[in-house]
Amino acid sequence: MKITRDTDIASILYPFSENPFLNLENHKPYLLFGFILPLLLYAFFFLVASNVFKVFTLDRLFTKENIKYLQLFYGINLFLPFPIAILCSFFIKIPNGIWMLSLVHFILGVFIYFLAEIFTQGIGLQDEHDLYI
Repeated sequence: MKITRDTDIASILYPFSENPFLNLENHKPYLLFGFILPLLLYAFFFLVASNVFKVFTLDRLFTKENIKYLQLFYGINLFLPFPIAILCSFFIKIPNGIWMLSLVHFILGVFIYFLAEIFTQGIGLQDEHDLYI
């Protein structure tokens, strides 16, 4: 993998060729808002997603701690993508695919919101069942 640098663009080339694989603009707003910020946000997204998936492997499914994981996950998906994309649009050009990806995150957040509400109802049913046994 070879890295070439022009004045404004850094390119990572395919091995043993001169064809660019990845082009990066070489200025600070792009590096911060187009590379580092999305990378950190997706790292946080996958960390929280791993906690959500871990919820389904536990013996007791309906707990308040599990609902907190779900609430954090839907909060991230509902309220972060659009404001972050709008913030970044002031500094860099946002491709159209990012707006669609933000919409996908919003739909995922709505789905997980309903799942969290089902878990809340499950806690009530589980506590009621524990009282009668």
